[in-house]
Amino acid sequence: MEMVILLVVIVAAVSAFEIAGMARKKQTREIIIFIVLALFTLAMGIYYILAPHDKSLIYYAFKFLGLDL
Repeated sequence: MEMVILLVVIVAAVSAFEIAGMARKKQTREIIIFIVLALFTLAMGIYYILAPHDKSLIYYAFKFLGLDL
């Protein structure tokens, strides 16, 4: 559980720093894209920390593309 908290703190700190810079430049679309990517990164990080022995995202990507593992 400590790893999840650490991940959330790191993503939040980096996001606050980056969003502040983008807000000064009035980059609204970039802020939205950054938030979406940050939330996706956070979700995937939490998934991998809490379920390290499950199938990975690349497994499902290969399966979707019809590639054999």
